Amino acid sequence: MDGVPAADEIRQIAAAPVGGGPDNPADCAPEVAHGDQIIVLLVRSATGTAEVTMRYAGCVQNGFDEGTTVRTLTKASVGPLVTGPNRVYGGFSAGPEKNDMLVPHD
Repeated sequence: MDGVPAADEIRQIAAAPVGGGPDNPADCAPEVAHGDQIIVLLVRSATGTAEVTMRYAGCVQNGFDEGTTVRTLTKASVGPLVTGPNRVYGGFSAGPEKNDMLVPHD
């Protein structure tokens, strides 16, 4: 992603509520709680390059993490990142809210 779409995506992530989630810790065993899939964003700006991790596959600690603040996954912030080669078809712990934002509906 470059230019305006990339800037729009960063704005969507920044607008997401602080705190992380959606999580469902009661629904999985501790050994698989974090899942085994993430998306790593390399964000380049005038101040340098930063890394943002989008954790979505587990039951706990889902969200966008840039090293200081964890933000909640939202449909608006996740949508552009789970298309094309990053399309998600399943294999993650989910309730209806998380499933709706991650799995394609076409």
